[in-house]
Amino acid sequence: MIENLLLAASVITALTIIAGLAIRLSKLVKVVLVDFEYANYCRQWTLRQAVVNPTFPLDERIEAGEVYMQHGGNGYVKHYVEALLEKEEHVAHDEAAETL
Repeated sequence: MIENLLLAASVITALTIIAGLAIRLSKLVKVVLVDFEYANYCRQWTLRQAVVNPTFPLDERIEAGEVYMQHGGNGYVKHYVEALLEKEEHVAHDEAAETL
């Protein structure tokens, strides 16, 4: 009889510990996901700023725009990058024409 009570108490204690660890782990996962989401937002914001900053070299702006789009960015930045690509083609064409 006492053995059964000790066994039941041990099982209940083990389940309580496991449930507590599961709750703590789920809270940790939520924190990590929120941090990851914020880091992703910051990365996209930084890339967006690099694309539209006219003081950056054109090739760096285009590269930042490509990375921005690879990570799910679109909208006006995508159109801006397409315009930068056209600008780069015109610059390359003009430089090639000057060398002739």
